[in-house]
Amino acid sequence: MVDAVKVEWSDLTAVVTLDRPAKRNAVDLQTLIELRQIQKDAEQRRIRALVLTGAPPAFCAGADLAGVREEDFHSQLNEVLRGFTKLSCVTLASIDGPALGAGAQLAAVCDLRVATPDSIVGVPGKTGPCGESLDDRAIYSRDVLARCASNVARSKDVYGKRVVRHWCSASHRAAW
Repeated sequence: MVDAVKVEWSDLTAVVTLDRPAKRNAVDLQTLIELRQIQKDAEQRRIRALVLTGAPPAFCAGADLAGVREEDFHSQLNEVLRGFTKLSCVTLASIDGPALGAGAQLAAVCDLRVATPDSIVGVPGKTGPCGESLDDRAIYSRDVLARCASNVARSKDVYGKRVVRHWCSASHRAAW
């Protein structure tokens, strides 16, 4: 089996890359299991920063619909999302391309988000009173997605509104 997530460890940092480009990095149960293990490894290694990104062409296009019916998928997604909020290191979502559904949730639970101007961030579906996207299993910690004015937004349209703190060209995204 090919790993769905690649990780580059250094002394104090980790770059975690969702690596399912044929599926636009949509998460399935195996991806979530790998992410949870990386979170545990990050705590054990006592890193100071973790960067979460996706292999081109997307950050994460959501849940892989072929795998969401598995009994453990939703509980594992919840565990991974909560796991990012509990890490003792700073987490940064480096977004280039769509971050939809579960991808938007992964970005939302990171401490910081950096995105290219045309990246799309959102959770298509139901909306709440402020226009934010809602899902019964969604975690909107850190008050991120509640600032969106619509279900799906381009990062350049929500820059400075607590969804995207900084946007830059694709070539400068990693350097930032």
